[in-house]
Amino acid sequence: MSLAEMGRVARRRWYILLPLLLLAVVATVGVERSIPRQYQSTGMVSLLASPQSIKGTSTVPGTENPFLSFDSSLNDTADFLVRRLSSTDAAQQLAGEGVGTYTAVLAASQGPFIQLTANGATPKAARDAMTALIAYTSTQLNALQDEQGVPRQNMITSAVIVPGSPPTALNKRRVQDTLGAGAAALALAILATFATDSIALRRRRKHGRRKAGRSTAGPAAALSTATQATMSTAPGAVPGGEPGGLAEQGGADGAGAAAGPDDLAALPVRRRSAERAERIGNVNPTATANGEAGADRPAASSGELPGAAAGGLTGELISPLSEARD
Repeated sequence: MSLAEMGRVARRRWYILLPLLLLAVVATVGVERSIPRQYQSTGMVSLLASPQSIKGTSTVPGTENPFLSFDSSLNDTADFLVRRLSSTDAAQQLAGEGVGTYTAVLAASQGPFIQLTANGATPKAARDAMTALIAYTSTQLNALQDEQGVPRQNMITSAVIVPGSPPTALNKRRVQDTLGAGAAALALAILATFATDSIALRRRRKHGRRKAGRSTAGPAAALSTATQATMSTAPGAVPGGEPGGLAEQGGADGAGAAAGPDDLAALPVRRRSAERAERIGNVNPTATANGEAGADRPAASSGELPGAAAGGLTGELISPLSEARD
């Protein structure tokens, strides 16, 4: 279907397409309003070496700076902590503290950095959720080391690198859902319009064929009725005023019935036979046999025809009538 044809259908069925488009707009707005707004805040935490390793010993002096003491053990501890924060128990505990949706992932392949995200229905809720998540991360780090009996001076500590970014609205999923709902509603409106137009055109064509059938069947039935009435009320005569009609033939055969459809079909055959008989009767058989034209001689009557000519004429007349009766 071309664009021009689609435009014609839209103009022809505008009273169907326009309300459906309005309904599609209303449905799209309803979907947009029904999706709850979400705001997200992002923070980052880094693991630091223990106080004992920073101070050092008498034999191995320390750096006195926790950001100068990053080793591979901190990366492994960060991975353990992320797995603990992603567990089901941690999600249930954070939900009790007002943290709904959150994530905790390693921020880089090298370094003990953990990136945290927290969502909320309002900007304030997102900030509060991020604060609670950072505090919970520090608590779980200490709990993880307490379970292993690590002395306090040898425990790995944590530091907040990003306390929590200003909450931002999460519009990507909201826009995707709204556009998807609008596209689906628009497609349904167009399909419904074209389906209605197709059904209406099919019904119109069917009604036109029925009306044409009734208009052609009426005159044909009237003609058949008039023909049968003429044949039954005028025995011995056929349309065209020629003698020896079907009624007369039926009477000669002893049936005496009115002409039927087969008899009507035989009328042209009988008419041609009568015309051939008339031409034969106007020709002088003697002159024809001698090769002379019969124009200068008077035509012989049917009683004066020789036997051969009369026999031929009789055969000409009887053969079509026999076909008509059959």
